[in-house]
Amino acid sequence: MIIGRMLQRDELALVWTIDRREVIHNTYRLVDGALALRPDYFDMQGWPPGDHDLSTRLLRECCDHGGWCYGLFDGEQLIGVAVLERRFIGQPADMLQLVFLHVSRDYRDQGLGRQLFMRAADVARAQGARRMYISATPSEHTIGFYRGLGCTLSPEPDPALLALEPDDIHLEFILPERSEGMPAEKRSLMILIAGPYRSGTGDDPAKMAANVAVMEAYALPLFRAGHVPMLGEWFALPLVHLAGSRQVGDAAFAEIFHPIAERLLEHCDGVLRVGGPSQGADLMVAVAQSHGLQVYHRLAEIPGCADLHEPT
Repeated sequence: MIIGRMLQRDELALVWTIDRREVIHNTYRLVDGALALRPDYFDMQGWPPGDHDLSTRLLRECCDHGGWCYGLFDGEQLIGVAVLERRFIGQPADMLQLVFLHVSRDYRDQGLGRQLFMRAADVARAQGARRMYISATPSEHTIGFYRGLGCTLSPEPDPALLALEPDDIHLEFILPERSEGMPAEKRSLMILIAGPYRSGTGDDPAKMAANVAVMEAYALPLFRAGHVPMLGEWFALPLVHLAGSRQVGDAAFAEIFHPIAERLLEHCDGVLRVGGPSQGADLMVAVAQSHGLQVYHRLAEIPGCADLHEPT
């Protein structure tokens, strides 16, 4: 189970437990102001020599003056990290630098990097930034990742950062504005509530209805906190009936039950995973993570819900 939370200063050394290994076949460079891809083989077996001491100092300095340091954990293992600078740069001074973004090798290509990036973008926007600045390793994979998120070449690279990393590709990301200037922690989120439906019921209708009631108990607190709660069952069960399903698990049921929830996730901002073991709920979590969505495991983790207690 992957959990995201803020990192404390004394936890920053955990960054170096992230598996940095990567085989690079191509890198980018700037030619006449445009990106040019060239063959360039590197077998990265870990963090570059000297990176540990220099970057640890920079990360701690960033943390000390109010930078945002956020980690993803699989159990006790740190598997992803994003660090956002607090001091503004640029002309005009409307940019915050994404200092650090890494995901451990075995967890790449699962949407976690995008999740970290978009969370950092939300924080930058909430702090009043209009742009986010990225000094990116020039590997094909890294630049493709950032360009896929909408980052573009910086027209005026920051002089100090360019001098520090002259071989990096310096990028900017324009932060989309919230409606009515609403900060990230105040905006309405559409949250899919995912928990057991059939699991542990033996397909007993009363027990399945009780499982839906457990999930629905989270809906009203979410609504009162300003969010839009969703259950896949609210859409799936009427459609399953219309499709002529005669029993749980038959062809008509399988055609609709999980696919409608997956389609619903394309319109959601996150998933609240509740209840006990459930392959279906875990599938929704995996799909959400593949889309880069936030996964919550308690009401209090959701913006605007810090004072809410779990339903009983």
